[in-house]
Parts: sequence; C-alpha cells; structure tokens
Amino acid sequence: MDGLYLIDKVLDHVRRDSDRTALVWVNAKGHEERSFSFGELDAAARRLASTLLNEGIARGDTAVLCYTPGVDFYIAFWACLCAGIKAVPVSPPLTSSDLKRFLTIYTSSGARVVLTDKLFTRLLTMKMRKHKAMRVGKGIAAIFKGTAAKSSGVTFGDLESLWWITTSALSDHGNACPLIPADPHETAFIMYSSGSTAAPKGALTSLANLRHQFEVIEAACGSSPDHVSCWWAPHFHDFGLISGFLNCLHQGCTSVITSPMYFIQRPALWLEMIHNFKATHTFGPDFGYLLMLRKTTREAREAGKWNLRTLKVAMSAAEKVRHTTLTDFADAFG
Repeated sequence: MDGLYLIDKVLDHVRRDSDRTALVWVNAKGHEERSFSFGELDAAARRLASTLLNEGIARGDTAVLCYTPGVDFYIAFWACLCAGIKAVPVSPPLTSSDLKRFLTIYTSSGARVVLTDKLFTRLLTMKMRKHKAMRVGKGIAAIFKGTAAKSSGVTFGDLESLWWITTSALSDHGNACPLIPADPHETAFIMYSSGSTAAPKGALTSLANLRHQFEVIEAACGSSPDHVSCWWAPHFHDFGLISGFLNCLHQGCTSVITSPMYFIQRPALWLEMIHNFKATHTFGPDFGYLLMLRKTTREAREAGKWNLRTLKVAMSAAEKVRHTTLTDFADAFG
C-alpha cells in the first residue's frame, strides 16, 4: 500500500481535471461564498504545508487544529497530511469548560503547535486581554484587602504560552511542499471524543484506516466524480471530516459545505443547498432531519420550493437512527 495513497488519489484528480470543483463554502443565505477547484485546493494546501515546515514544525509533529467553520480548516488539514504533520481537529474553546477540554487534548496528544484562523485569533486576543484586566483588578483588590489573590483555575491566559500560528492567507504564496511517502499504518491524524461523559479520548487514524473506510462508503453509497455531496456536520467530527471532506477528495467529487450554526439558525438552508447545487448525496444526524420537518411548512414543500430529485442517498448517522424520522421525512419530501 502506497504511503501517499490518498494524496496520490487527489493528485490523479488534479491531473485528470484540475478545474473540477472540489469544495464550495456556502454562507448563511445559501449562496456560494468561496470555492476551490482540485488544482487550487492542492496548490493552496501544499504551499501552506511548505510554510509550516519552514516555520519549524517537523514531519511527525502533532498540531492541534483550532478553527471556526470555514475553508481555512480544510486547507490546513490537507496541508498537514501533505507535510506529514499529525492533525488534531478540535472545536474552538469559547467557555471555561471548553478550555479545560482543549488543554486536555493539547497535552494528551503531545502537540507542539496550534493552527487557527483569523477569526478565532481575534476572539482569543480579546479573551486574553479580558483575563489580564481581571487578573490585575483582582490583584489590586487583594492588596487593599491585605489578602492573597485567589487562583481562578484554568483561564484563557493559560493559552498564551502555547505556540499559535494563524494560517489564514499563508497558503496564498510560497512553494509547494515536496511529497514524501510515509508508512500507511502510522498515525495520520487523531480524532477525539467529545469528553461530555469522561475525559476526551483520541482515536489514532492512519491512511490504511481511511482506505478501508472509503471502500465501505463506496460499497454502500457508490462512488463517482460526478457526485455532489452536501453537509453541515462539524469539521472536527469524523462524520463531516471523513465521511464528507476526505471521502469526497478520494472520489474526486464536489463538496458543498456550510456551518452547523447556519443550519441550526435556519434548517431550510440544508434543503436550499441540495436544490441549488443539485446534490446527489447528503448526510446528517437524526435531529437534522427532524428540524427540516418541523421548521418547514407543508405549503412550501407542496409548492415545490425545493427540488430534491437529484438526491441518490440521504444518510442518517452519528446518533440514534429512528425509523419514524426517516419515514416521516420521506413522506413529507417525497
């Protein structure tokens, strides 16, 4: 098995049809915001991979990928695979409980660096400044009271000592990273559990694992460069990352992606994506199909507002699969 198996598949798609659309990012209104052809995605990722290696990250190092929803994550993840850097996708820490989980994952994965985007960098800067101001305020209050300032446990100030690299726009310039074969059974990236019931646990994923998974998906759903797959599952979840993004790269088909926050705010967005981009495949958890039932009207459905005739597969997974949800959805949108 070739150590560049998945990368070679993408390079083959680039050679065959560099201009074929690989990824489309959809905004909250259901319109295309950014898109990349296979040639553009490959070039951007390999330029970023070269930049990361030049920054001092070594092949075999581990990087935590802390991104808000958007294309920056997908470029960075693919860059890590090209550079031989073990990626650890995580949800950005926004609260104290998120912060504890984030630091647990950073430590247990043995990460050297955190990669992120401009949006989260700005948010993190504000939170760090707020923490410093509060710490100074508490220190002054303690002096006047003649007591010692109390520690507040884990804070956003604890993130300041980590090595952060903001990758937004870093993929615009530079030379492409040379591709070096690796052992297909070595860890390519690490997916962590949510940590909602216990400490987050990491699943070590190799290229050999991915190859097997793609074969299973192909047997179940078919595989063709002509397919268009759309979803809103989070990029740090294996449903969105593996069943979605990486499987589409493997097939050579088009990914149409939006933010889970956009979908939660307006569930009809999912239907608009299928309609507007003529999706052949889509997937989501049970509650997503329920939301589309509850947040759309019978009048809108019967008026043919959303044409779903291009769909070949609508997959339900990642939580309990309920037969009533599937039948109700099929009846409502049939």
